[in-house]
Amino acid sequence: LLVIETMVIGENAATYILEMGDPVSIMDLARNMLALAGYDPENGDLGPGIVSTGLRPGEKLHEALVDTDERLGASRNPLINRALSLRERACDPDGILATLLEPARRGEMSGVRAALAQVLGSPEFPS
Repeated sequence: LLVIETMVIGENAATYILEMGDPVSIMDLARNMLALAGYDPENGDLGPGIVSTGLRPGEKLHEALVDTDERLGASRNPLINRALSLRERACDPDGILATLLEPARRGEMSGVRAALAQVLGSPEFPS
């Protein structure tokens, strides 16, 4: 319902963060799903099993919902917050495109990553 309400109160190009409750452990979720399927994970009966594969390239253990140059702003529903930028972002599509195309034309992926970080204001991009 929060998603539908966000569509109603939403403004163009606004980013909203929904209050979804406490984080859920994927391992706990997997054990609960096995228990619902009739297995007993508490006593070692994992049925088809749980395989931990580790992190994939670019995956994170923690997701930041608000960037360092943003803050949360209230909406009329306390479970829906809006991300508000603390800095002005001038929208210059031609300049952004030129910044990205220059290293791309030279085939410099590290330059493309650096240009993306500059345009998006993000300090990190996975290799």
